[in-house]
Amino acid sequence: MSKRSTTWNHFEDIGDGKARCKLCHADIGCRGGSTSSLWKHMEMKHTHVVLPKLQTSTAAASNSSLTVPGMFSKTNITSARSEKLSDLIKTEKKLIATKYHDRH
Repeated sequence: MSKRSTTWNHFEDIGDGKARCKLCHADIGCRGGSTSSLWKHMEMKHTHVVLPKLQTSTAAASNSSLTVPGMFSKTNITSARSEKLSDLIKTEKKLIATKYHDRH
């Protein structure tokens, strides 16, 4: 099986359509050479690891930069991580608004 995806830097092919995560040793299915489950594992379990992703279209890339997750995509932060950052920003805005309201 050809290993062109950068996700293979974090997995070992253990045969029978499975790969073992080098970080947590979990066995992940990857039948037919698909790495989508490997990507998903990395995004959900290892958010501290930066994985480069390819943009499929220039128009999508320029439109996505208008959202908070889109702003972080250019710095190679995973989608799970950008959602966490977006939630954190929303929470901070609420706290600031509450403190401002309490003072006035």
